[in-house]
Amino acid sequence: MLDRINIGSVRVSGNVAVADTELYGRITRPFETEGKIVVQQYLVREDGKWRVATGDSATIQRFLKANPTFARKFPIRQPRIYVKQNGKWVQFNLRR
Repeated sequence: MLDRINIGSVRVSGNVAVADTELYGRITRPFETEGKIVVQQYLVREDGKWRVATGDSATIQRFLKANPTFARKFPIRQPRIYVKQNGKWVQFNLRR
């Protein structure tokens, strides 16, 4: 369940932008705790309005390939997942 979103710095180049974002919520699996995802959101300006252009890795790669100058200025960073343990945020690493 999503509790809140914090939008950090936003960098704009023409009609594309990237926003540093933190998503906070409750996690129920594999155990119940608070969770946080630190991620970049890519946006595109269409008809004067900003629209989120990201979803999955394939979408992001297509977006960056179509905007190589932007991709060089703002390289993609992988999302980072954190869980709260003993009052502190601890990075959660998925093992595959």
